Amino acid sequence: MPDQREAQTVPLVRNLAVVTQLHLPGTAGRLAQQIRDLEAAAPAFAKAGLVRKIQRPTPLNVQAAGIASSTPPPARVMGGFLYVAGAVRLDVLVDDNRVSTGSQNSVCEVDDIDFEDQRNRLRLIGIKQAYELADAAMNDGERRDLILFDCPLLLSRSMVAPRLDETHRAHREIYESTLEIIERFWSTHREHLCPWDPSGPVLVGIGSGRYAAITQLATQDLRSEDGRGFILPSEALDMAAVGKVEELSRAIATIGQQRFLQGLLGPFTRTAAYRLNVQSPRMEPSGLAKEGIVGFHFKGAEGSAPRFAHMLGAAEQWPRSAIDRIAGLLMALSAVGGREAMPLPLLLAQRELQPLDGFLKHYGLQVRSHLRTRRLEQGWLDGLDDLD
Repeated sequence: MPDQREAQTVPLVRNLAVVTQLHLPGTAGRLAQQIRDLEAAAPAFAKAGLVRKIQRPTPLNVQAAGIASSTPPPARVMGGFLYVAGAVRLDVLVDDNRVSTGSQNSVCEVDDIDFEDQRNRLRLIGIKQAYELADAAMNDGERRDLILFDCPLLLSRSMVAPRLDETHRAHREIYESTLEIIERFWSTHREHLCPWDPSGPVLVGIGSGRYAAITQLATQDLRSEDGRGFILPSEALDMAAVGKVEELSRAIATIGQQRFLQGLLGPFTRTAAYRLNVQSPRMEPSGLAKEGIVGFHFKGAEGSAPRFAHMLGAAEQWPRSAIDRIAGLLMALSAVGGREAMPLPLLLAQRELQPLDGFLKHYGLQVRSHLRTRRLEQGWLDGLDDLD
């Protein structure tokens, strides 16, 4: 007679086989419906002006600086954590499609950190270091058309320390110092940057997030004044075609944000530019955020992933021609990397940061060695008898 417990046992492979038979048709059908919705949405978005084809500059002539920052996962050492944070600025010069690298600069720091405030505190350190390198670049006398960050240009209020106690003192201090360097940078250099100086360099933050913005753009009532306020006035939407987009809004809402953006953007296209501070008003410094932040998603060559770009400045200061020019430069610089493609200056700067992870592991081993051998205490005590 078989054991009762054995009879009640259901192996995982049997469960998986049953789930596959039950759910596979429904999953495939749902994805197929989403693909059909995307195929219907893409032409409507293009006709309304919400997605635009961009002509890349030919030949390409640009001088761009990429500023990348990195903080590898902290290393555990003696019940605590050590971190290393570094940032690199690397210049890329393109003259009639001939690419060469220019000067570079870097900053780094190593310290111990508490467990409670790691993620946001390390992000703040990266932003602070990026602005330090940007400040040095603005003062070195070299001409640049673009200065690219791989981090946000402003701080989200979510980065604030959660409590005003001693445990989060270091977190509060790095937030305040990062806020101070951002304010100082823009007060010092704003009049020399685009759009305030049309011939000045453009400071652009490049990332892979903000997918919710394109869904919000898709589901706005663009025929109302409030809905149109989300889009830059210079984009000049085709209001007759906007109604077709609104008819698809319910279907669009059922598609995942990232999947929707992947299906919407073809090679060398961008979304309509929108006011980022309308969608995300809680950014610091508040004065800069209120003045204006504009953003758009763009895609380079076939096989690359959509990227998010944002710049500071009031919407009225960013005509469509200027945004098209910046998007074209970013696409032309994103020629390599496949799914991980980024503008070349950022890609090269990020590769310069690869040794940080190995350095942190080696540094942690050295710290453990010093602690085990008590070498530091012996060094401090050397020569103590000579003082008698």
